[in-house]
Amino acid sequence: RDDSLRRPLAEAVARCCCWATNRSDFGKNGVVEPLVGYLKSDDSAVQCATAKALYQLSRHPENCVVMHAAGAVKYLVELIGSSNTELQEAASLCIANIRRIALAHEKANQNSKAKAYKAYNRQLTMQNSDSPKNSVQVHDRAADSNGSGYVAANSTANNDIEESGAPCSVNEPARSA
Repeated sequence: RDDSLRRPLAEAVARCCCWATNRSDFGKNGVVEPLVGYLKSDDSAVQCATAKALYQLSRHPENCVVMHAAGAVKYLVELIGSSNTELQEAASLCIANIRRIALAHEKANQNSKAKAYKAYNRQLTMQNSDSPKNSVQVHDRAADSNGSGYVAANSTANNDIEESGAPCSVNEPARSA
């Protein structure tokens, strides 16, 4: 509620989240959603610090999901139009990471549906050949294939974010753990 506290808090989160374990820990401890609320501030310094913090947090896929659900994209898109180039960059990088995770999730869902459809067709083919043993095996493979694409796509998207070469902070060089 007090912008004089929000700015240093967001700056601290941004600095701490240069390390992957911190990005994950902040997300697990519910920091992401309240930070999204800071984007509503009228203070451009708070908005900039918050966009930097959210960018760092967005480098962890689960945090992107929370940001999207909390409505961060709407505010970030508005902030891209700011005259502050630091704010523009942080907001656009954050949106890019959120979008990357959304695309990976969408692709995984498509792959999962395609695998399930193929398995279902194989199951029907096996049932038509009057072979109960094969029918059960195909059904088991179909059950195993559901959802496995999400993990692979999510992992790939996470690697893309971590290895994108983006700086630790919008203005600072990358740091190693």
